[in-house]
Amino acid sequence: MGRFMIGLALLCATWVQSQQISIDDPTDVNEGDAGTATITFSVTLDQADIVFPFDAVTVQYIISGGNENGTGGTVTFPAGLTTTQFIDVTTNGDSVFEADEGVGVTLFSASANASILKATGSSSFLNDDTVGINVTPTTGTTDETGGQATFTFTLDSEPTAAVTIPITGYDGSEGSGAASVELDNTNWDTGVDLVVTGLDDAIVDGNVDYTLTTGDPTSGDANYDALGAGDVDDLTVTNNDDDAVGINVTPTTGTTDETGGQA
Repeated sequence: MGRFMIGLALLCATWVQSQQISIDDPTDVNEGDAGTATITFSVTLDQADIVFPFDAVTVQYIISGGNENGTGGTVTFPAGLTTTQFIDVTTNGDSVFEADEGVGVTLFSASANASILKATGSSSFLNDDTVGINVTPTTGTTDETGGQATFTFTLDSEPTAAVTIPITGYDGSEGSGAASVELDNTNWDTGVDLVVTGLDDAIVDGNVDYTLTTGDPTSGDANYDALGAGDVDDLTVTNNDDDAVGINVTPTTGTTDETGGQA
């Protein structure tokens, strides 16, 4: 009888040890531009406890990264069941270019009736923003009566500091405008206008084309500061001439008289 009880005890211990808890590595998720993104970790138990069917299986966990960084809790598998349990980790969406955010969940301290097979699950919230400077249109027309051309600058993502784009190349006899354009976190997506105004002259010089050069952007945001002049389109402006070639005389009639009067 004693040997039987010892054998039964060993069998039970073997079965208890064979119950194993694991956590998965969920697919990475884009963080999004607004709202909340969620990564769901699945915690599984490979088999139910038939030796002690009235005892639940539990395991502790702690989260690293995301909004829940540093928090934890307990996963519980109800007695006799292997229903998958879930742990959610979230982050807030934004429009800022940044590195991917790695997140993880670590399991520890399983109840005596189970062991941990895979203790750590990992995933990432993926940055889905880009760095870039846009301008539209890239060609515009002014005229010598003061007609204007408008070019709108926008950014691909919200900067962490103001971004300044220098503008050079104005033809001093044909057009004028601002020496730079600045965008920040309040107008990066709605845009800032560069207005070029045509200048007048008295010369018949035809319609004159000239190029405005967009220089090397500068910013306290390292990602935008890393852009070069070649990353921003240059602009072509045409100033339409309003002068014409001709000889004018006025008046075209006059009166003299026989006493030597002149017209």
